[in-house]
Amino acid sequence: MSLQSRLNRARLIVLAVTVIGWLILSALSGLITEAIWFNHLGFGSVFWKVLNTKLVIYAAIFTLTFILFFLNLKLALKHQRDYDIIDSALPPVLRLYRQLILSRLPYRALNIFFLCIGLAVAGYTAYRLDTGWAVWLQLVNRVPFGIADPIFGMDVSFFVFVLPIFETIRDILSPLLVWLLPVTFTAYLLFNPSQLIGWRRTKLTFGQRHLLILAGLLFFLLAFHILLKAFRLPLHQNSLFLGAGYTDVYVLLPGYGLSTLCLVTLGMLCLGSLHTWRFKLTLVTGLVSLLIAGISTVALPPVVQRLIVEPNQFAKEKAFLEHHINMTRYAYDLEKVEERQFPAGTGQLDLDKFKATIDNIRLWDWRPLQLSYNQLQALSYYYSFHGIDVDRYLIDGKLRQVMLAAREIDLSRFEAHVQTWTNTRLRYTHGYGLVMSPVDEATATGLPLFLIKDIPPTTVTGLSLERPEIYFGELTGDYVITNTNIKEFDYPQGEDNAETIYQGTGGILLDNYLKRLLFAARFKDYRLLISNELHRGSQLLMHRQIVDRVQRIAPFLRLDEDPYLVLEDGRLYWLLDAYTTSRYYPYAAMTPGWGNYVRNPVKVVVDAYHGDVDFYVVDRQEPIAMAWQKAFPGMFKNIEDMPAGLQAHLRYPVDLFEIQASIYAKYHMKNPLVFYNDEDAWKIPEEKFQSETVTMEPYYTILQLEGHQEPEFVLMLPFIPAKQIANMVAWMAALNDPPHYGKLIVYKFFKDQHVYGPMQIESRIDQDSEISQQLTLWDQRGSRVIRGNLLVIPLEGAILYVEPIFLQSEQSSIPELSRVIVVFEEQVVMARTLDEALAAILGDRQQEIIAKEEWEIRPSEEPPSYQELAALAKTVFDEAIAAQRQGNWALYGEKLAQLEDVINQMLTLTSTVEEGDHHGEENEIEEGREQHAEFDA
Repeated sequence: MSLQSRLNRARLIVLAVTVIGWLILSALSGLITEAIWFNHLGFGSVFWKVLNTKLVIYAAIFTLTFILFFLNLKLALKHQRDYDIIDSALPPVLRLYRQLILSRLPYRALNIFFLCIGLAVAGYTAYRLDTGWAVWLQLVNRVPFGIADPIFGMDVSFFVFVLPIFETIRDILSPLLVWLLPVTFTAYLLFNPSQLIGWRRTKLTFGQRHLLILAGLLFFLLAFHILLKAFRLPLHQNSLFLGAGYTDVYVLLPGYGLSTLCLVTLGMLCLGSLHTWRFKLTLVTGLVSLLIAGISTVALPPVVQRLIVEPNQFAKEKAFLEHHINMTRYAYDLEKVEERQFPAGTGQLDLDKFKATIDNIRLWDWRPLQLSYNQLQALSYYYSFHGIDVDRYLIDGKLRQVMLAAREIDLSRFEAHVQTWTNTRLRYTHGYGLVMSPVDEATATGLPLFLIKDIPPTTVTGLSLERPEIYFGELTGDYVITNTNIKEFDYPQGEDNAETIYQGTGGILLDNYLKRLLFAARFKDYRLLISNELHRGSQLLMHRQIVDRVQRIAPFLRLDEDPYLVLEDGRLYWLLDAYTTSRYYPYAAMTPGWGNYVRNPVKVVVDAYHGDVDFYVVDRQEPIAMAWQKAFPGMFKNIEDMPAGLQAHLRYPVDLFEIQASIYAKYHMKNPLVFYNDEDAWKIPEEKFQSETVTMEPYYTILQLEGHQEPEFVLMLPFIPAKQIANMVAWMAALNDPPHYGKLIVYKFFKDQHVYGPMQIESRIDQDSEISQQLTLWDQRGSRVIRGNLLVIPLEGAILYVEPIFLQSEQSSIPELSRVIVVFEEQVVMARTLDEALAAILGDRQQEIIAKEEWEIRPSEEPPSYQELAALAKTVFDEAIAAQRQGNWALYGEKLAQLEDVINQMLTLTSTVEEGDHHGEENEIEEGREQHAEFDA
């Protein structure tokens, strides 16, 4: 061989080794770098525990599948060359097949073929079913719920922790045994057919006994499947509720028991026939079993349901309906809801008593506010405010409700030619600062009044921001490398940009070439290997999107998709709510996408600068969270270990509250007869946003609750009847402040009193001629009217309704808070500010009280004279003009109506009044109306 040939061969070998090595490295780099990342964060034990559990499950499934298939196929070759059956007894075709085909098949080749089949089936099965590691860990570390299911009397933990494992085992074994019997039979048919001849003989062949064993195992598996169906009856959805009903318990459950017994008997007959084949007995038993199963589980249940249950449904289902109501309330933690009676209306509006509530009414809707933030405070095109959060802060000694958002960098806004590797990975690495504004204030031009703004951030007294950089956020989807030879962009500053070097601990040191090689393979990015900008002190920050970051650490928890930003002690943190869920809670109603058991026992804190992740348990009695604490000791901290400043910003999650409110709207009816007839069902009301009708969302607000010394930050939502009428019947509140965090209160209104519901208020606003005309006029003159969230503000004995109105011109995308509509009892007022609207309502209320008092003390007096009416008309006219100048069109309309009434009294008082006097008064009125039209124009 020539030297050139040897060189070419060597090159090919080197190339092949390189390619294979790179493929292996690419396959393993993800796992290795993930382990490095977990260890860096301090959760290495979690990574290895999950990995070990997956490997054990994978190995167990693989081994079981391989043994079942390979061993059974190999057994099919046993006695292949033993002619225990006389050749003359074989059919001529089979004798020819054995002589020409079977005698020539290499035995070793068949073994290798069966080995490959076993490996392939085992690998596929293990790969397809390698998803149950969390279920296995829950089983090993399970804890009791302390509540028994009403049918079997077993603790709920059996259904939540054990039943899923049984179903997993069934799902693993079912396809194996179902396919194993025909595959083994085919193997005998192809490679050892003589073993299948003579089934009706007393003495069976080895192959026949082998197939009988497989058939017996299959019958046992079917019995196990039927038994699991019996245990799933408390999770069965019937026509009335979720859970076992009358027919399920008294017909289907015994039917499942008989079917299970019959199948077990069949399995035992198959195993018992290995020495003496009882063909007739097995056949008769099988037919009887099929008949019993068909009658008891298929034919009889609908007959009983139709003839016995449905004619007297409530009486038959009452006990089971009670189980359903009680277990549903337990599953959604609604047993602890405190019900209170809302005080009867007094007709008074004492603003001084509820100053903390009035001062924190949220006028800003998050949707127009987000537009305003992005237009006013993004400051550069590459910054973006992804979401708006609602929270409360102590500012100048007062508890203030605020809205805030993080200013993050959005690399997708760069032009394509700017999105270089250097810019996206080394230079533009982080967002900067936040914006905060009070919920109840705006500037004179209707823009947000900022408490924190600009770059570098400026803050009001009581707020400080010392570390504004955001390396971990909601828009930080890609990895970056810090501490390189290129300084990082910090924030824009005049013609130049401020630069910085990351001082945090969130990155993985690239202090050797092997790490760079591993991460280059993981990200398929060769520049990690060749870039001269990196050095031994460079750090790689990965998994920076906070929801993804936490989910990778704790994939067994369901995370809220809307984390919120917290400013505490000059630093920025992200808080996330983590849920434990299950769909195996017996008798509990299902929530689509969530299951039928939901809790929020864990709060997660992520440092926006360092990327540190901490898990805190707020509910130590929640069984699923307790199981995970046992599975991963040291991972979870007690809520008392959370810094007090962060504890003050804990919020009851909107998603959980919305689910609980939806369930409670129906399951507040504890009486099964009332529940059955749906007599007092509620629903979440609708409201108008812009021109659409949408379901009302829960909202945070600060309320002075009865029996509480200090104002409470609450999450609340009103209820209306589920059918026909739309008046408000109750409202639910979740308390957020320690020590009452998590407490749920429902305030019910007296049934003999009408309280306006949200859509009724929306209709009253639409029916107000002045307001509707003004909104229509704005919409027609180059502006878009945005009707914000309608807020229902409960005050002791009174309900205040507040709806902000935003205007957005066609030339500008900055919505402005233009008007505030306030509704109280029969009054509807639109003014420029909330204070003006409340002042108008209080002024009208005072006038109504005075008028009422005057009416009560003057019934016996003489009717007023013409001069008195004329003076009154002049006073009312002046008040109308004053309301017109203030833009209070609701009050203006009422004054015109009052003026019309006075004039009618003057006309009916005497017919001898001079015509000119009449014209003088009417001209004055007409002048006012012309001024009104002129003001509108």
